[in-house]
Amino acid sequence: MGNAPGRKSSLIEVLKKAIAKDVVVAITSQCVQGSVNLKKYAVGRRLHEIGAISTNDMTVESISTKLAFLFGQGFTSEEVKKLLQRNIRGEITEDLSLGQYNALSML
Repeated sequence: MGNAPGRKSSLIEVLKKAIAKDVVVAITSQCVQGSVNLKKYAVGRRLHEIGAISTNDMTVESISTKLAFLFGQGFTSEEVKKLLQRNIRGEITEDLSLGQYNALSML
């Protein structure tokens, strides 16, 4: 179990500046069977408030592949933020996903 550092506001400030520049900040877990819920703890809620997004239970490999695919399809950062949190091909456990969404149908 663990969280992002809560006592170092400098991390939050750096992430806030990146988000302001339209960078997608995706929060993931290092745990093999972990998931991310940014609304559960204070630090996560703060990250959510500044615009970071949860990647639920996706692996790092799944996140990087999905980001490359979505940006490669020409989606904007705002669209990528929404699509990254939705299950496209089984990369998110269904009950953690914001719902089924077929990004390929938008192409």
